[in-house]
Amino acid sequence: QIYVLDVVRGGEAQRVTDAPTAASVPRWSPDGQKILFQAVLWPGATDEESNRKVVQERKNIKSKVRIYDSFPIRDFDHWIEESKSQLWVVDVAGDRKARSLFGASKAAARPGFGGTALGGVWSPDGQSVVFVAAEDKGVAARASVVTHLWQVPATGGEPKRLTPDGWDFGAPAFRPDGKALCYSVSEAKPVIYQLNRLGCSAWPLSGSSPAAVSIVTKGFDRSLGSWSFAADSQTVYFTAEDSGHERV
Repeated sequence: QIYVLDVVRGGEAQRVTDAPTAASVPRWSPDGQKILFQAVLWPGATDEESNRKVVQERKNIKSKVRIYDSFPIRDFDHWIEESKSQLWVVDVAGDRKARSLFGASKAAARPGFGGTALGGVWSPDGQSVVFVAAEDKGVAARASVVTHLWQVPATGGEPKRLTPDGWDFGAPAFRPDGKALCYSVSEAKPVIYQLNRLGCSAWPLSGSSPAAVSIVTKGFDRSLGSWSFAADSQTVYFTAEDSGHERV
């Protein structure tokens, strides 16, 4: 679960979520009133209460047999379950009741939509959330799967795809001045060496067209690792492999 601890006054950590599944990756909203987090949602559930009911029903099942009609069936050391990673928002300053952002959407109902690491981030105005998801992750065992950036209202609703075809996107983050959405990006074609770059798009996006992709590290010949903006929004620092070592 997610806890909040006052680092100035100290005291006991206050639990702010009551998710029936593990809650992770907390992010404060720009106004400091809400927390975005990730937790799985089981088929048939659309909110916290129905999700809790499904979790309890599954705990009561004595048989642990699994039936798969799609691939892959395992992710390294654990079986892939029917549940899907979902983004939730809890109002810390209010009733502290978490709500799913797109659990009841048409997109979420599609078998191939989603991912294990959604990387959700708040928009600068706190009115929406941008996250990473694939549209066909069910074919990952036999084909290359790319991920795109999506936007969903902070009050919940239908996700909207922001990024164009031809690229594989990840790790969204807004520039400190709020005027650009940046991300890791690589060409969406099978290659031996995947060159991961830093890209940005002007924010807010204009109209309904996909974002125009501008490659910031266009002339750099090594794959981008982690990255972060300077407070003035004019400089970005990133890591890349150099002679077997990660360097800034």
